[in-house]
Amino acid sequence: MQNQLDSHTGILAADQDFVEFVQDLTPGQPATIDGVYGSCCALAIGSALTLLHTQAAESTVALVVVPRPQDVDKMCDDLRVFLDCSPLPYPLASSSGTGVQHSDDEVHGQRVHLLKRVANRSGALEIVVASIASLLQPVPSIDQLNSQHVHWQAGSRIDLESTVAWLLANGFHNTSAVQLPGEFSHRGGILDIYSPEWESPVRIELWDDEIESIRQFDLVSQRSLSNLSEISMSSMRSYRKGDAYLTDYFETDDCTLLVEMGAIDLQGREYLKRSAEFEKCHGLRDVIKRLTEQRCLLLNALGPGDLGRVYRFKTESVDRFHGSMEQVRSEIAALPETHEVAIACTTAAEAERL
Repeated sequence: MQNQLDSHTGILAADQDFVEFVQDLTPGQPATIDGVYGSCCALAIGSALTLLHTQAAESTVALVVVPRPQDVDKMCDDLRVFLDCSPLPYPLASSSGTGVQHSDDEVHGQRVHLLKRVANRSGALEIVVASIASLLQPVPSIDQLNSQHVHWQAGSRIDLESTVAWLLANGFHNTSAVQLPGEFSHRGGILDIYSPEWESPVRIELWDDEIESIRQFDLVSQRSLSNLSEISMSSMRSYRKGDAYLTDYFETDDCTLLVEMGAIDLQGREYLKRSAEFEKCHGLRDVIKRLTEQRCLLLNALGPGDLGRVYRFKTESVDRFHGSMEQVRSEIAALPETHEVAIACTTAAEAERL
């Protein structure tokens, strides 16, 4: 089903009106795609970004904005169906401001990891999915992250005492054995560190003051996952500093896609009303203004009004198939031969029976 559905982006790529609509996207001049219901929204996004990335001379980075934090994972799941890449969820940080909980450290680390990934640009199509609330929260600038970071390379020398002092001064917790992001452990010639930016902890093995090896390892089995030639990380103190915008990491020719603009506006206002750190948040109008400075698409099921050029999806709902398997087969067979039919089943066994 995956291969069958991700080919559907080619249907829109064959629509000359859609191709011209996407090609004519201009920074600072939002355009609207109307009539996108349910997963059709992900299909439209996937088709548009595939076209933009194919035509781009350099890497393409896109930011998909959804109204609610709980919409992020669903949008990522939908996009995986239509795209041959994994969207990057941008999490909403806690508004407690305490900075003492490991979960808070982990979320901030995930945000910083994504910021660096966008800034470094791999050349592939990168898609970030974020709620409007997460965009209202300030982020450190790339200069702040780079000015408070450490870098280790296999074969280089390290002052272990000053390294431990740096870790303690920059928000890491010293433990007997690392278990959670934000912890480190030192015993003999082994230094284990679990930065919230990393997916797995890292073990640095020393021979006197020389780094003999750098390895990612599994927390449970303690087995090595991969050998690294070098690794770097930023200070955890820098995670909560700065007043930059996520959009500061994007370039003018990148693309922003706002899903249900009316709901985005409403949810943004609601978040600012209940946030414990309202005074630290960016203004909603300012964030939306910055989002529309790139090439921008507004996607609505039924928009309150059109902004800029408009491409209308011709979609309609269909009834669910129900009853016996023979009845389902009969209903499918009755469909006109001019239609291509894709049937979504909850299990592989159901697909086999059909």
